[in-house]
Amino acid sequence: MQEGEERQGEKTIMVLRKTRKAFLVEYGCGILLLGLLGFLSLKGLQFKPLFSKAVIGLALFSMLSAEYSRITNRYKITDNKITYIKGIIKQSKRHVYFAPLSFLPNINSKQSRLQRFLGYGTIIITGIPEEGVISGSFEIRDINNPHKVLHLMERWIDYYRNRAYGAKRPDEKS
Repeated sequence: MQEGEERQGEKTIMVLRKTRKAFLVEYGCGILLLGLLGFLSLKGLQFKPLFSKAVIGLALFSMLSAEYSRITNRYKITDNKITYIKGIIKQSKRHVYFAPLSFLPNINSKQSRLQRFLGYGTIIITGIPEEGVISGSFEIRDINNPHKVLHLMERWIDYYRNRAYGAKRPDEKS
């Protein structure tokens, strides 16, 4: 089954990638290097071609490494699971289902001061059942609006916890 394909009746709620805000240092360094090189060139300072190419290459490497990390790591939230997908051609996937999570109380978000100011953070799920033992953990790293995503996950977990008692799906209209 391809990534775009879904199981019968499975609905994609959200696809998350790392935010560019998490890579401000990489983008800033790349822009600073290019700007400094351009400014000094405009002032008439002559550089050896090898040096100019090295600075441009370093700046591009800095920015492209951030983009590569964003492209190769994504999280897909459907109505019954969270899937972490790593890679483009050679992919590895990890599924965390909401039904087993309904028995786990440890779902938290974490933000540093800078992350809180910029509006991104990490969601941490601990105590995931792995091969019959409850010990695993799962992180959704560097996403925009982690509290909104956490609230969405909590609604789906509550649905799976209470569906035997007639709970309505979070995506249904009241």
